[in-house]
Amino acid sequence: MKKDILEIKNISLKYDNHFAIKDINLSIARGEIVALVGHNGAGKSSLFNIIAGIQEPTSGTVEFDQSFIEERLFSTIGFSAQSQVMDWYTNVWDNVYLGSQLAGIKAKRGRELTQQALDLLNITNLKNKPVDALSGGQQQRVQIARAIVHQPDFYLLDEPTTGLDADTSNYLLSFLRDEAAQGKAVFVSSHDLNLLETYCNKLVLIDAGEILYAGDLQQFLDEHTPKQSYQVTVNQAIGPNVIAQLMTADVEVVPLESLQYRFILNQDCDLTQLFQLTEPFFRIEAIDKESMFLRDLYLHYRQRGTIE
Repeated sequence: MKKDILEIKNISLKYDNHFAIKDINLSIARGEIVALVGHNGAGKSSLFNIIAGIQEPTSGTVEFDQSFIEERLFSTIGFSAQSQVMDWYTNVWDNVYLGSQLAGIKAKRGRELTQQALDLLNITNLKNKPVDALSGGQQQRVQIARAIVHQPDFYLLDEPTTGLDADTSNYLLSFLRDEAAQGKAVFVSSHDLNLLETYCNKLVLIDAGEILYAGDLQQFLDEHTPKQSYQVTVNQAIGPNVIAQLMTADVEVVPLESLQYRFILNQDCDLTQLFQLTEPFFRIEAIDKESMFLRDLYLHYRQRGTIE
């Protein structure tokens, strides 16, 4: 059984009459790389800031495993906030190296880890540049490098892939997955849901400050994909009037690309009935039962306004 590295109990954060976070309970264990997914304003950053100790909750507690937190204090956590926080009057190397020093790492080892972090984020060529002379994307890389330079036991990263190119994003998430495989824990948010699905093994879904789902990511995909979801190729574009008529027969049509559509059937509608319904309007050239990807599934249920 995996040992929890973090346990959140009944956390709430209230501003006047509005709950930014409402009665959240969550645990994260060693070996887990956990994706936090939600739209802007759902409460992701508020939750990260509470865990990091930057924001005081209105009620509830954040508890770290005591053997984990007391051994090395600061060096146990690597936090990168959504907003950029760094020493603006120093260069790239000094910013990242400072992260190792704050963790109590000896100078020689700190220099080695700093070089590794710069290499991972592909900013070695910028090491002597002042951070205020960098682009926004380059500054984001510096902030992430500083957060991970000391190779902590718990990575807490709020939108780390913002401003990163695809290769660097993949390198970063691959590194984090390897760290989790060594018994560390990762809690990460990103709007790149395809990236999260590739590298994460647990999903936390948040909306309006409340957790809608917390558990195995693949299990979420398996259980929440509509039972009769098909990717369909047709011989001609389906007009809005035809889509509306099919909706009255409990057939939801979602345009994908070119002549491809997603058909989601009511449980009472089978494929024979589908062909009968569509025959007057268009011809189905190909049809495949599908399992939705995280991004598709999230958008599908966001449009419906519920995830059940």
